[in-house]
Amino acid sequence: MGLIASKKANALAGFIEDCVEKNDEIDQLLDYDFASFYDVIPLVQQ
Repeated sequence: MGLIASKKANALAGFIEDCVEKNDEIDQLLDYDFASFYDVIPLVQQ
């Protein structure tokens, strides 16, 4: 690979890592939101 290609590949790898980390954070938020969401459903159904 040329220098530019390897720089682009490194940048892409870093970007993908950032996305994976963000997805982990989003998953945690969704887990929390769904947990509280399911707590609310019985209240709504009453």
